[in-house]
Amino acid sequence: MHVREIVQRAVDAGDEGLTILGGEPLQQPQGTLALIEEAKQHGLGIFLYTGYDLEELEGDALKCYEASDIVVAGRYIESQRNTQLRWRGSSNQTVEFRTDRYKEFEFVEGNDVQITIGENGSLTILGYPDDALLQDLLDSELSVDAKGRIGPSSRPSSE
Repeated sequence: MHVREIVQRAVDAGDEGLTILGGEPLQQPQGTLALIEEAKQHGLGIFLYTGYDLEELEGDALKCYEASDIVVAGRYIESQRNTQLRWRGSSNQTVEFRTDRYKEFEFVEGNDVQITIGENGSLTILGYPDDALLQDLLDSELSVDAKGRIGPSSRPSSE
């Protein structure tokens, strides 16, 4: 798929921006830079994940870093794993807001957990839920209401 198609899909979907990660995007710096530049031309924000540190970058890889709005940089190190960090997995990794695009965003460290229950009852959990949350999920009786929403079977207490 060409970068124009990727960006157009994001624009058509009403997405605010692109998150570029996985594998290592800066091992393909020309293609990644082309994607970033095309996205920027359409007003999309760029969130880049890289295992490299800034001082390791040059050429197009450095241009990718510099053109991104938010960059999470640094290798994941298992011995420094920390599930209480926002957007990263080990404490050596950094988050850098490179532009003013997200200046209104209040960055607070913490563990975000997103739970989605699919129409077929499937459960998707993103983040690092603690044992208590997982147990609450397992203990919950869920049902579908008249509007098709899935939630607890009992009504909330009025106390």
